[in-house]
Amino acid sequence: MQIVSLHLPTVHQPSRPIPIHGSGVHKVISSSDGRLKLKPMPAEGVQAQRYKPGNGNIIQRDIRNFNIPHMMIDPIEISAPPGWQAYIHPEGRLYYCYESVVAFDGCSKTLHVITQADLVRDGVAETIEDLAKLAYSHASQYSSFPANVDLVLEPKDVGETIIGEYYFVHHKNRCLFWLLDFDAVDILRECSGVTELAHKKIELEAQYWYALQQFSRHGDCSRK
Repeated sequence: MQIVSLHLPTVHQPSRPIPIHGSGVHKVISSSDGRLKLKPMPAEGVQAQRYKPGNGNIIQRDIRNFNIPHMMIDPIEISAPPGWQAYIHPEGRLYYCYESVVAFDGCSKTLHVITQADLVRDGVAETIEDLAKLAYSHASQYSSFPANVDLVLEPKDVGETIIGEYYFVHHKNRCLFWLLDFDAVDILRECSGVTELAHKKIELEAQYWYALQQFSRHGDCSRK
């Protein structure tokens, strides 16, 4: 993939309803032609899509082959588009990781793109790469954007628009982050007394550990 250079708080059951300050409507980042959009998601978004019925990843139960060849000790090579590495989650889900070096104001930063989209289908890898470029182009406006982070992308077709749900993983600080303000009502709605950033930081670290569970086999790719 060629990337262009670019100048948990305590939970309790309340006795009365608690007002929730959040709309659940997320800000999106759009490409200039409006074809691509980036929408923030929490770590749970990956799990929701991983086993969602009708996502094209259902195993055909009437197709079976139980034979294991003799001396089966060598790793099995899994095909992947150029530049991508394929990994298998312990639960059996296939996902992919790509490492790239992006220039931000003359400073090179190593970034990783991770997706469980079916990259062997025509055009899917190119779409993921275009979504990554859109994310990087927006990230370039932040001088504080860190190096050695993961970008997790979950693409969805909505008519003629492709929405890439995403989050970034910051391994050094053990948190998730996004490029625009993130309405975290979905992950904080059951927590009472959440008012300070310190409270929210606890949940962000919890989200970090949850994200690591979703993509646990590419440590050499992401956490050098």
